[in-house]
Amino acid sequence: MKQVLIRTLCWGSILFMSCGKESSREPDKPAEDTSQNNNSNVKLLTRIAEYDKEEPNDSTIIDFYYNANNKLIRTKELSSPGIRFEDDEVLIYRDNNDVVQRLTIMTSHFENNIFTHKDSTVFDLVYDPGSKHYKYGICTNSYKYDDNSDFIRDSLAYTYNDKDQITVLQIFKKDTASGTYFEAERREHDFDAKGNIVKIRTNENYENQGDPLTEEIITYDGKINPLNFGMEGFTLGMYSFSWPTPNNYVKLSDNQPAAYLYTYNDKDYPVLMEYSFGDEGEKSYFY
Repeated sequence: MKQVLIRTLCWGSILFMSCGKESSREPDKPAEDTSQNNNSNVKLLTRIAEYDKEEPNDSTIIDFYYNANNKLIRTKELSSPGIRFEDDEVLIYRDNNDVVQRLTIMTSHFENNIFTHKDSTVFDLVYDPGSKHYKYGICTNSYKYDDNSDFIRDSLAYTYNDKDQITVLQIFKKDTASGTYFEAERREHDFDAKGNIVKIRTNENYENQGDPLTEEIITYDGKINPLNFGMEGFTLGMYSFSWPTPNNYVKLSDNQPAAYLYTYNDKDYPVLMEYSFGDEGEKSYFY
């Protein structure tokens, strides 16, 4: 069970971009963690606890950490010790203006609840201070399978509208035979007046066969989305730490049997989300 709330709507792939240059500037060290010293009136999400409805002992805890300006700098995932497969830690490196320069995702793997090895994914992002948009990024993956290791480098592309919203995310993969890049995945987003993504068109074209786009409709409540960290968290595909909408999704057109039911506090902030799909389901508590 892996970060259902974060990843369900991130559509399962890393984003890439064909680009001939990389940022050579080293990012600053992660900012000081002030999660427990938030003196502002801003409600900061500090933890999500996810539990399987049928197996309550199958749980995942995700902790969120912030700097002095209430900007996210780290997430730490810990699965239940009895059923441990993977744990993820995300480190977010920001410059002096709190712009994200680099993200590092460390994935710890376990077999029979015993740690075996770590894989890493590093995103280096290039930001335009004039437009306030991310121009492109480089994604570097290091994977280990049995006695073999894979080192993969790809890149990311973003298109914004005049409201500073990402309307197109692209994945470009390098063809190993020809050495040329092709668009392996594409995501197009339509936003409503509130800033919610109400329509998304996607495809997967990893075999470079020109698969058509498919369209999905997303419906929302009118309450506060605790995972809205803005567009900066929406740049990493399946590794995204944000669904950048002011409200919470309650229905996806491609999974009609699914139900997303929320319990809110007196400030319209969700404290519980119950997800059901047939006989399966999870409960997610927000802190």
